[in-house]
Amino acid sequence: MIREPSHHTCIQSSSKKVVLEEAISRMKKRAGEETLPISQIYSQEIIKVPVNNPDMNTGTFFPMLDSIDSSLYRKRAKNYPKIPTTINELIIPDGWKPGSHGEPFLLVDEIYGNERLLMFASD
Repeated sequence: MIREPSHHTCIQSSSKKVVLEEAISRMKKRAGEETLPISQIYSQEIIKVPVNNPDMNTGTFFPMLDSIDSSLYRKRAKNYPKIPTTINELIIPDGWKPGSHGEPFLLVDEIYGNERLLMFASD
Protein backbone atom coordinates (compact mmCIF):
# COMPACT_ATOMS: atom_id res chain seq x y z
CA MET A 1 0.00 0.00 0.00
CA ILE A 2 1.28 3.45 -0.83
CA ARG A 3 0.36 6.43 1.25
CA GLU A 4 1.48 9.97 1.75
CA PRO A 5 3.42 10.82 4.90
CA SER A 6 1.39 12.71 7.47
CA HIS A 7 2.19 14.68 10.61
CA HIS A 8 1.76 11.44 12.55
CA THR A 9 4.06 8.63 11.52
CA CYS A 10 5.12 5.74 13.65
CA ILE A 11 8.76 4.80 13.77
CA GLN A 12 9.31 1.87 11.47
CA SER A 13 11.13 -1.18 12.65
CA SER A 14 14.69 -1.40 11.40
CA SER A 15 13.96 -4.49 9.28
CA LYS A 16 11.19 -2.66 7.40
CA LYS A 17 13.45 0.32 6.92
CA VAL A 18 16.19 -1.92 5.49
CA VAL A 19 13.73 -3.56 3.09
CA LEU A 20 12.53 -0.17 1.84
CA GLU A 21 16.10 1.17 1.50
CA GLU A 22 17.04 -1.94 -0.49
CA ALA A 23 14.06 -1.41 -2.80
CA ILE A 24 15.06 2.21 -3.41
CA SER A 25 18.65 1.11 -4.00
CA ARG A 26 17.45 -1.42 -6.61
CA MET A 27 15.41 1.33 -8.27
CA LYS A 28 18.48 3.56 -8.52
CA LYS A 29 20.59 0.72 -9.91
CA ARG A 30 17.95 -0.14 -12.51
CA ALA A 31 17.44 3.53 -13.43
CA GLY A 32 21.14 3.75 -14.26
CA GLU A 33 21.27 0.49 -16.21
CA GLU A 34 17.89 0.17 -17.94
CA THR A 35 15.93 2.33 -20.36
CA LEU A 36 12.50 1.49 -18.94
CA PRO A 37 10.53 4.54 -17.82
CA ILE A 38 11.31 5.54 -14.23
CA SER A 39 7.63 5.16 -13.28
CA GLN A 40 7.64 1.57 -14.55
CA ILE A 41 10.79 0.70 -12.59
CA TYR A 42 9.19 2.24 -9.48
CA SER A 43 5.97 0.24 -9.95
CA GLN A 44 7.81 -3.03 -10.50
CA GLU A 45 9.96 -2.58 -7.40
CA ILE A 46 6.96 -1.57 -5.24
CA ILE A 47 5.20 -4.78 -6.26
CA LYS A 48 8.26 -6.86 -5.34
CA VAL A 49 8.40 -5.60 -1.73
CA PRO A 50 5.33 -7.45 -0.37
CA VAL A 51 5.94 -10.42 -2.67
CA ASN A 52 9.50 -10.89 -1.39
CA ASN A 53 8.58 -9.98 2.21
CA PRO A 54 5.18 -11.54 2.95
CA ASP A 55 5.59 -10.93 6.69
CA MET A 56 5.48 -7.14 6.16
CA ASN A 57 2.05 -5.66 6.67
CA THR A 58 0.46 -3.91 3.72
CA GLY A 59 0.42 -0.59 5.52
CA THR A 60 4.19 -0.20 5.35
CA PHE A 61 5.06 3.32 4.33
CA PHE A 62 6.72 3.61 0.95
CA PRO A 63 7.76 6.97 -0.53
CA MET A 64 5.66 8.27 -3.40
CA LEU A 65 7.31 8.41 -6.83
CA ASP A 66 7.36 12.20 -6.91
CA SER A 67 9.44 12.25 -3.71
CA ILE A 68 12.21 10.01 -5.10
CA ASP A 69 12.01 10.43 -8.88
CA SER A 70 14.61 13.22 -9.01
CA SER A 71 17.25 10.93 -7.48
CA LEU A 72 16.33 8.21 -9.99
CA TYR A 73 16.58 10.63 -12.93
CA ARG A 74 19.95 11.91 -11.63
CA LYS A 75 21.23 8.34 -11.50
CA ARG A 76 20.05 7.76 -15.07
CA ALA A 77 21.61 11.00 -16.33
CA LYS A 78 25.07 9.92 -15.16
CA ASN A 79 25.16 7.31 -17.94
CA TYR A 80 24.32 9.71 -20.74
CA PRO A 81 26.40 12.59 -22.07
CA LYS A 82 25.28 16.16 -21.41
CA ILE A 83 23.12 17.50 -24.22
CA PRO A 84 25.19 20.09 -26.11
CA THR A 85 23.79 23.58 -26.58
CA THR A 86 25.77 24.27 -29.77
CA ILE A 87 27.00 22.06 -32.62
CA ASN A 88 30.61 22.82 -31.64
CA GLU A 89 30.02 21.32 -28.17
CA LEU A 90 28.92 18.06 -29.78
CA ILE A 91 31.52 15.37 -29.17
CA ILE A 92 30.97 12.11 -30.98
CA PRO A 93 32.68 9.27 -29.08
CA ASP A 94 34.87 6.96 -31.18
CA GLY A 95 32.57 4.02 -30.46
CA TRP A 96 29.70 5.83 -32.20
CA LYS A 97 31.64 6.68 -35.39
CA PRO A 98 31.62 3.27 -37.14
CA GLY A 99 28.48 1.56 -38.41
CA SER A 100 26.95 -1.53 -36.86
CA HIS A 101 29.33 -3.82 -38.80
CA GLY A 102 32.49 -1.79 -38.17
CA GLU A 103 32.37 0.06 -41.50
CA PRO A 104 32.98 3.83 -41.56
CA PHE A 105 29.77 5.76 -40.81
CA LEU A 106 31.00 9.21 -39.78
CA LEU A 107 33.08 10.17 -42.82
CA VAL A 108 33.76 13.87 -42.16
CA ASP A 109 33.82 15.93 -38.97
CA GLU A 110 35.40 19.30 -39.71
CA ILE A 111 35.02 22.82 -38.37
CA TYR A 112 35.19 25.83 -40.71
CA GLY A 113 35.16 29.03 -38.64
CA ASN A 114 31.79 29.03 -36.86
CA GLU A 115 30.41 26.22 -39.04
CA ARG A 116 30.76 22.47 -38.58
CA LEU A 117 30.43 19.84 -41.26
CA LEU A 118 29.33 16.36 -40.26
CA MET A 119 29.02 13.83 -43.07
CA PHE A 120 27.54 10.37 -42.50
CA ALA A 121 27.22 7.52 -45.01
CA SER A 122 26.75 3.78 -45.10
CA ASP A 123 26.58 1.07 -47.75
